[in-house]
Amino acid sequence: MKIKIILCSMLVIVMAHTAKSQHDGFKLSSYTPPAYSYKSLDLYYDLSGYAIRQTTHLDDVLTQKNIVNYFSTSITPKYYSYSNSDKYQGSTSLLLYAGISANKNDPNAVNKDSHTQGGNSVKLYYDGTNRFYFSNLRFLEIDPVVRLVTQTTKYTDKDYQYDTLVSDNSTKLWNPYITASVPIFHGYGRIDDVTDARHALYILDGLQQSGRLSRETGSDDILKLAAGITKIKNKRFFDSRQRRIAELVTLDSVLQATGLKGESDAVYFAILNDEWVNSGNIRRNSGFRLYGGILPELQFNHSLNKTDLKLAPELNSKSWDNTSVGYIGLEAGFISEKPLSLKWQSTISASAGYGIEQNLIKDKILLPDPVGPRVWKSNQQRGTLSASYGLGYYPDSRTWLKAGISTYDYYYGKGTDKPYAGDEKDMNPSLNLSLGPDVSAYFYFSPQLRLEFSGRMYYSYNWTENANVMINHTKTNGWNLYLNSRLTYSLF
Repeated sequence: MKIKIILCSMLVIVMAHTAKSQHDGFKLSSYTPPAYSYKSLDLYYDLSGYAIRQTTHLDDVLTQKNIVNYFSTSITPKYYSYSNSDKYQGSTSLLLYAGISANKNDPNAVNKDSHTQGGNSVKLYYDGTNRFYFSNLRFLEIDPVVRLVTQTTKYTDKDYQYDTLVSDNSTKLWNPYITASVPIFHGYGRIDDVTDARHALYILDGLQQSGRLSRETGSDDILKLAAGITKIKNKRFFDSRQRRIAELVTLDSVLQATGLKGESDAVYFAILNDEWVNSGNIRRNSGFRLYGGILPELQFNHSLNKTDLKLAPELNSKSWDNTSVGYIGLEAGFISEKPLSLKWQSTISASAGYGIEQNLIKDKILLPDPVGPRVWKSNQQRGTLSASYGLGYYPDSRTWLKAGISTYDYYYGKGTDKPYAGDEKDMNPSLNLSLGPDVSAYFYFSPQLRLEFSGRMYYSYNWTENANVMINHTKTNGWNLYLNSRLTYSLF
């Protein structure tokens, strides 16, 4: 019986949402955001630590004492900017992290056992998206991504048997690495964020329903309010409360300038604040992009490991290894974002890529018995294919439903493999596929009853050719299902 009541409630809600409103004929795609830009530079300082003291007694006799002291601190300046204009769309993120940590653990202080560890790391992250537009919606896109990291860890372990030191070891690890990719695409088309146009409609509808507008609204009124929303949303503020005041003042000024503002009372400002805070959280986009170009990638990792055994120095060890991965390929794809109506949104994307991947590993043992350097390398074809389709239903600012289907596939083709000590041989081709639907939703039935759920199901398939004459190939496949839901009913 309860299930029938819930299903009937859902049907009533959906039927109510299909009712016509004053602005049902407005096309979100008619909104072109004005030029805007945003810049921020923040400095973060983090400090943390903890201490643990634990003792164990057997018949009131102290048998074990565990002491832990941990401390870490870091400083992180972060720069972020984005910009939108007729000639450019893009964003830049630059982050620098520097931190240290120290940890002292005495797992059995009664026996004097101890573990001391310290480390430091420096990280530089850069992410950029840059689309430079020319005439007729043609663009050149350059999206550099760089990661520079160096990490050092040192730790010392001392173990005792009764009062005799039986082990005293210290280890140092140094691990710097770099990853970089610079996709360069040429394409056609443009996708604009039209969220603010939908947000403007929610604000106007809310004020209209409460009788706080002086006249009926038209498309020009919607576009003017949306432009005002875009400008104030992309203005930098340091204080969130000052931001809220400036936002509401701007909205009120635009409504007054267009002659839409009616009665100015507590209800007017309460609705304005509510719609501003809660109705602009679902992103809507409009447009399409076709693109194609080259995708170079590079990864380099160095690892140094040194261990000193103070009670047996002849067994000291030291080694290093370098791993390099390079890829160069071609990639092409398209993205389409289409507001089918105020309540429905369609998203389609697909991409395909093909290139050559090269792996080179070089290592050397310095202590106790020198070996190497040894080199292992491989070259192999790599192909990728991805596609997705999504449909979103947004009847109001409280309820939404999204469903779609997606696939991601990659293929490793012909290649050669040259191990440390051995002849060059052909690599086995492999194919990996995944395909399945997904859905997520949030239903607001009443102030007391709410339902949210998400689910994903996909089919996976893996095929690998084998060089073994007894087995020609290996195949693995299966289904995977994930579900999550919550029904909330507030009794009081």
